[in-house]
Amino acid sequence: MPKLRLGYVDLSNMGTKWCEALAEYAPKLEVRHLLLASCKRPAFPIALRFLNHVEVLDLSDNQISGAIPKWVWRPWYGLQVLNLSHNLLTHAELFHTVLPFNFLLSLDLSFNLFKGAILVPRSYSTVLDYSNNNFSSIEPTSVPYLCDAYVIKVSRNNLSGVISPSLCCAAKRLKILDLSYNNLPHRRSQCANDTELKSKYAPRQVSGQTNNCGFSGLRILELASNNFSGPLQDQWLTSFRSMIIKPDTETSVMTMADQDLAYQFTVTLTLKGAADVMIIRISNALVIIDFSGNALQGSIPEAIGKLVLVRCLNMSCNRFTGLIPSQFGGLDQLEALDLSWNELTGRIPQELASMDFLQVLNLSYNKLVGRIPDTPHFLTFPGDSFLGNPGLCGLIMPKLRLGYVDLSNMGTKWCEALAEYAPKLEVRHLLLASCKRPAFPIALRFLNHVEVLDLSDNQISGAIPKWVWRPWYGLQVLNLSHNLLTHAELFHTALPFNFLFSLDLSFNLFKGAILVRRSYSTVLDYSNNNFSSIEPTSVPYLCDAYVIKVSRNNLSGVISPSLCCAAKRLKILDLSYNNLGGSIPSCLIEGANALTILSLRANTLHGEFPDQWLTSFRSMIIKPDTETSVMTMADQDLAYQFTVTLTLKGAADVTIIRISNALVIIDFSDNALQGSIPEAIGKLVLVPQQIYRAHPVSIGGLDQLEALDLSWNELTGRIPQELASMDFLQGVGRIPDTPHFLTFPGDSFLGNPGLCGSQLFISCDNKTVGPSSDKTSHVADIFLFLFVGVGFGIGLAIIITLRWGFHMWK
Repeated sequence: MPKLRLGYVDLSNMGTKWCEALAEYAPKLEVRHLLLASCKRPAFPIALRFLNHVEVLDLSDNQISGAIPKWVWRPWYGLQVLNLSHNLLTHAELFHTVLPFNFLLSLDLSFNLFKGAILVPRSYSTVLDYSNNNFSSIEPTSVPYLCDAYVIKVSRNNLSGVISPSLCCAAKRLKILDLSYNNLPHRRSQCANDTELKSKYAPRQVSGQTNNCGFSGLRILELASNNFSGPLQDQWLTSFRSMIIKPDTETSVMTMADQDLAYQFTVTLTLKGAADVMIIRISNALVIIDFSGNALQGSIPEAIGKLVLVRCLNMSCNRFTGLIPSQFGGLDQLEALDLSWNELTGRIPQELASMDFLQVLNLSYNKLVGRIPDTPHFLTFPGDSFLGNPGLCGLIMPKLRLGYVDLSNMGTKWCEALAEYAPKLEVRHLLLASCKRPAFPIALRFLNHVEVLDLSDNQISGAIPKWVWRPWYGLQVLNLSHNLLTHAELFHTALPFNFLFSLDLSFNLFKGAILVRRSYSTVLDYSNNNFSSIEPTSVPYLCDAYVIKVSRNNLSGVISPSLCCAAKRLKILDLSYNNLGGSIPSCLIEGANALTILSLRANTLHGEFPDQWLTSFRSMIIKPDTETSVMTMADQDLAYQFTVTLTLKGAADVTIIRISNALVIIDFSDNALQGSIPEAIGKLVLVPQQIYRAHPVSIGGLDQLEALDLSWNELTGRIPQELASMDFLQGVGRIPDTPHFLTFPGDSFLGNPGLCGSQLFISCDNKTVGPSSDKTSHVADIFLFLFVGVGFGIGLAIIITLRWGFHMWK
C-alpha cells in the first residue's frame, strides 16, 4: 500500500460500512474529491479532520444531527466545495457566524434544522445555499463576506426584519437571490435605489443608502411569499441593469474554468409548462422576477417595460390596482406573465395581444372589463386565464361545470386557489394530491357536486374535522391516504356517506376502531395505520365490499365470525401483518364463494386446516362465466384504477385488474398452523400461485399452479411423482428427475438430508430414500406461504408486498 494520491472517490449510496472504511483511510490516500452522500451516517467521520488535500467534500443526505463539531472549522487550505445538505444539523460550535474557510467557493447547508444567524465563510464564496432551514437573520458583520457571491439562496427560512441596505450594496455581483418564503420585512425597508417595500405589520420609515446600491447583475430575484407591502417605484426596477442591457459576454459564473470541475450547481424551476432548467442556462438566458404572495399595492410602474430581457414575471396574489401598463407589450422575450389575484381595473391592453413569445398568461381574479383580445395568439390561452373578472366579454365564459380538475403536485398556492373557487365551478372530480397542504381546505365544505375527491399525499395532520362528515350526496371516491391523520371528530365509527364506493385511509396514523361507511362501499383500504379493532356495529356495513385491506395495523384478538359471515361478496381480503390470534373461523372459508385473494400472513393464528375448507373456495375451483372483474365494472372504471404491487424476485409489478381475473392467491404464511395439508387442495384448479407446506398426491391436479413453496416445515416422505408432471410449475421443493423437474436449481431442495438426485449432485445408487421417522411435531413456523410469480425461477425467500392505490382519473 504505497501512499496514494486519489483524485476522485465516490461512495455515495454505498452503505455505512463502505463509507466508514473509506473515511478512515482517506487521509492516507490524499483524496481530493471525497463523496460520501447518502451513507446514512449519524455523525461526522473523525478521520476527516486529518484530510489535508481535500478540495470537494460531500456529506449530504446522511443522518448527521446536532452541532457541527469545532474541528470541522479548522483552516482547510484546499477545500473549495462543502456540501452538508439534507441532514439534521442544528448549529455550529462557534462563537461567531463567520466560518474560517480561506478558499471555499461553494457552501451548501440546505435542508437542515439550523437556527439563528446564517453562517458565512470568511473567504468570498460564489454559491451559498441556506434554503429550507430555520435561519432567522443575517448578521451585519457577515454581510461584507457576501460581496463576491453569485448565488445566495435563503428561501424557506424564518428571516424577519428588513433587507439590509448593506447587503444590497455589498452583493453587487449577485446573479441569483432567493429570499422567498420568509417573513421579510417586519418594518419598512429601503434597499436598491430607495425601494418602497414595507411590512404590513409595521409601517415605520427607515432610511438607507440609495446612491450606488442595487443588484445590477441580478438575473433571478425571488421574493415570493413574504410580507412586503407598499408600492413599487420606477427607479427600483431600472436598477436591474442586467435585465435591461445584454451582457458583453455569455460566459456565466457557472462555466468558469476554476469551478466547473468542482461542482455542478442546479436550480429547479417549477414553472407552468416549463421543464427543469440548469443554473448554467438560467444565468446566461433566463431572467426571472417573482413578487407573488405579498401585499404590494399601488399601480404597476411603467418602467416594467424597460426590463426587456425578462422571461418570467410573477406579480400574482398582491394588491396592485390601476391599469395593466401597455408597456408590457415591449417585453418581447416574456414567456410567462401572472397578474392574477390583484385588483387591476380597466381593459386588457391590446399590446399584450401582440406578445407572440408569451406562452403562459394569467389575468384571473381582478376587476378587468371590456372585450378580451381575439387575436389568434390570445385565443390559445384557456378560459381559466380570465376567470373572476365579471366585466370581461368576448370569449364564452358561462358558469363552468368542470368534470375533471387535477392540480396534484402543482404547489400549495394553486391548490388553495382552486379549492376556494371549486364550489363555483361545480367540479366533479377534484384532485389535490401532493399539494403539501397542512389542513383541509374550508371551501370544500360547499362542494355539492363532487364525485371524486383526492387529498392524498399532503401534510394534513390531526383530526378529520366534523364538516367533512356531512352528507355528500354525490361523493363516490374519497382518498385521504398518505397524510398524518390520527382520528375523526365523530361519536361513532360509521361514516355518514350515502353513495361512497371507495374509501382510502391508508398510510396515516389512525388509532382505535376502523371507520366504516354507513352505506355499503366496494373498496375499503385501512392499511398501514394503527387501527386496533373492528367494531361489531360496523360489520354489517361491510357486506357489499369487494376489497377490504387492514394490513399492517395493530388488530388483535380473534377474527370475528360476524365479519366473514357478512362479507359474502369479498374478492380480496388482506389482514396480514397484525396481531390476530386463535384459529381461522370456519365461516371465513366456508362463506368465501367469491374470494380470489386471501392474505392472513404474519399473525399468530394456529390450529389445523380442515379438508372441507378448501372446497369452499368456489371462485378457485369453478371458472367464471365472464372474465369481467369487479375492478373493470362499468360503474367504477372512471372512479379509480385499483392496483396491487407485488415485490418478487425478478418479477415486474402486476395490477389488480389482472390478478382479479387471472391470479388466485392464498397466503397463510408466518403463522402457527399445523397438521397435514388436506387432499382437497387438488380441487383448487384455478390457483396459479400458491404456497403450501405439504405435498399430497392431489397437488398434481393443479395444472395452473406456477409457484409452490413447501420450505421450512416438517414434511416427510417422498416427493410425489405427480409433482413432476406439473408443467406450469415454476417453483417447488423436491426432486423427481423428469425433464421439467431438472430445470429447478439445487436451492429448491436444500435442507433435506434424505434427498438425492442430480440437482444436489448426490447419487441415489447407494442411498435408500424412504419416509423419515416420525418426530414430535413442533408448532410450525410457517404453514402456508404464498409465492406469486409468472414465468421466473424459484427462490427460498419470497416477499410479497400487497399495495394498491386508487387513481380515479385517466
